Amino acid sequence: MKKNIKLIITASVMVAALGLIAIPSNARTLSSYSQKPIFSVVGDSISSHDFYEDSTYYRTGEFFDLDKNNMWWSLYSSSSNVEMGWSASVGSAQVSLQDSNFLSFFYPSRLDHLDNKGFPDYIAVYGGTNDANDLKNVSLFNSRYNQLVDKLHSMFLGVKLILMAPNYLPSSWDVSSSKNALIDSYANYISYVANKNEDYYVDLRGAIEAKDTVEGVHPIGSGMQKIADKIVTALSNAREKEYGIDSIKADLDYDHYIIKVNAYNPDYDAIRFKFKLIDKNNPEQPIYNTDWTKDNCFYLDEINQNNTYEVYAEIDKDGDGNLDDSLTKEFSNLVLKRTGGTVYNGVDYSAVYDFNYYIEHNPDLYNVFRNNPYSALEHFVNCGMGEGRQANAEFDVVSYRNRYQDLRQAFGWNNLKSYYEHYRLCGKREGRSAINCPTLQNGVHIFFGIDCSPIYDYNYYITHNPDVYNAFNGDETQVFAHFLTAGIKEGRRACEGFDVYSYRNQWSDLRQAFGWNNLQEYYLHYLKAGLNEGRSATGCNAVQNPIHSFFGVDFSPIYNYYYYIENNPDVYRAFNGDDGATFGHFLTCGVNEGRKATEGFDVYSYRNQYADLRQAFGWNNLVNYYLHYVNAGKNEGRKATGCDKLQNPMHSFFGADFSAVYDYDYYINHNPDIRNAFGGDDMATFAHFLTSGCREGRQACETFNVWKYAENNPDLVNAFGLDLASYYLHYINCGKNEGRVAV
Repeated sequence: MKKNIKLIITASVMVAALGLIAIPSNARTLSSYSQKPIFSVVGDSISSHDFYEDSTYYRTGEFFDLDKNNMWWSLYSSSSNVEMGWSASVGSAQVSLQDSNFLSFFYPSRLDHLDNKGFPDYIAVYGGTNDANDLKNVSLFNSRYNQLVDKLHSMFLGVKLILMAPNYLPSSWDVSSSKNALIDSYANYISYVANKNEDYYVDLRGAIEAKDTVEGVHPIGSGMQKIADKIVTALSNAREKEYGIDSIKADLDYDHYIIKVNAYNPDYDAIRFKFKLIDKNNPEQPIYNTDWTKDNCFYLDEINQNNTYEVYAEIDKDGDGNLDDSLTKEFSNLVLKRTGGTVYNGVDYSAVYDFNYYIEHNPDLYNVFRNNPYSALEHFVNCGMGEGRQANAEFDVVSYRNRYQDLRQAFGWNNLKSYYEHYRLCGKREGRSAINCPTLQNGVHIFFGIDCSPIYDYNYYITHNPDVYNAFNGDETQVFAHFLTAGIKEGRRACEGFDVYSYRNQWSDLRQAFGWNNLQEYYLHYLKAGLNEGRSATGCNAVQNPIHSFFGVDFSPIYNYYYYIENNPDVYRAFNGDDGATFGHFLTCGVNEGRKATEGFDVYSYRNQYADLRQAFGWNNLVNYYLHYVNAGKNEGRKATGCDKLQNPMHSFFGADFSAVYDYDYYINHNPDIRNAFGGDDMATFAHFLTSGCREGRQACETFNVWKYAENNPDLVNAFGLDLASYYLHYINCGKNEGRVAV
């Protein structure tokens, strides 16, 4: 992976130029020096005000060669009509660490504007005067001061702060001993914070006399001189302990890599540097190599973040062209991280927040906040917690909520911020785990004292019913309520051990008791009785012991549930497999429709097979064929399948055998209109022949044609004329026996 990188080599030796802040009578600025460190101030009106001296108008910023446009603390806000150090609405500069409105050090237009002005080398912090005068308590001051320092460090990685203990309050402010005692307490804490963060500490208590001020409070030129002297002394004393090059540090400044070389020389103008940057994979070809220069930055087009690099720095402290000191350092994995504070509005969120983790694991925030750690923390506090974003490796709010039922009962499901706060205030100290719990533990499953766990498990329910999870965002209470009010009616499966459809399939006594569609009764029965009875509630995909009896009559010889639904899919679709309704359909409709309901009985085959039954029941009264087989036919051993052709069709009438002139099969095959008219009914077909067919001269068998019979027997023509039926009767009664020709 490659990236355009700007490497900035900043020599802290430039700090020595601050010694020139000492203001001579003929010069109050640093304008005569071509290179100076960038110096900014965070302070109240004591460190930022206008004043007249010797009829000349000055602004504090002029002592540091800054005009109004570059004095971030003098930012004029039209919306609130306020400057840092001045409030038009109150006519004074009562800026404190503890106010919540625009008089606070934390008013957004102030610190955010500072961030927009560039990267300062040093920031002086002066505050506490107004806090002491307003008798603000020490613990509150300490908390807010620490927050301010953390914010500045997170906004400006690697910057050194100059933390100044405020001067004592003047007698003109009606000072009581308690107020200056507060300043002493503030000073102790400021010193502690400076030491903790390796910042500079400047103690201004008692340093400025009344003669050095406008009105006993705000410094004039001599007062500012004393402040400058104190700052320079602090810096010089510190740098004497760090003489020469003692370290090279790599940090990230916005989008650029910055390598800082710590060095010191009081004569700022004389110092010179040489730098060499090499890729350890190709040390013979330096990536960058300079001669002696005062330049403090150089640019590189590409650097491979996976390679190892070596930076070599040489220092010529006095400008004579000779090497005085040097230092070498290796860097690898040049994906450096900006560190960020964890204190916001006096609250430490370190238990649940880490800047780098937050922006790396929330890619939508990376480009927005990667260069502004404090704003990232602000986003986390005001938005991220409510959105459930994970901000460090040890706290995942979803895991924390999943693991602890007592917290869910206390905070509900969607009040995510309360979970963060609980862990920060109590949970971590209690040793509660806040990671690696992807599933809900001890989910709610009690309803009015009834334990529903045998039929309900939250994790199973949401996993197998994602629409429910999405509808309620996983809220365990609402998910459980959905199961009770809707899920059981819809037959949703909510645990591994209970499947309502399997339970219904398995137990015919329950189907007879509850019916098919009253699913909630099956859930309740299992809770109240089925579980204790040891009834199986899973693994049964087909109806067991389907109903086949009606009022004590066993219909199994003519009915099999499985055969019926498989071979009559319309019935299955109509009743969704309900064995009771399916059996009811067979009894009320299926038998009338002649539906086959078992492998061993086909009503049409049964009717075809037995003429005695056709004579007894007729052709269309199919019900009686089913009933006959159940009541008698099966026991008589009658065959009820495999007969596709009518057996022994009717051919006699009142003892007269008409087979000499009538054959059922011949008649319907040669007279399709008759076959269509009577649908194979042998009695109706025979009746048609007797009443109509013979009068119409229809041929009803292979051996008798009435027209040929008349043609071959003129004596019969003389006797019967056109009475065709008489020819049929004559052949039956006499002609056949006389050997007369009929075809």
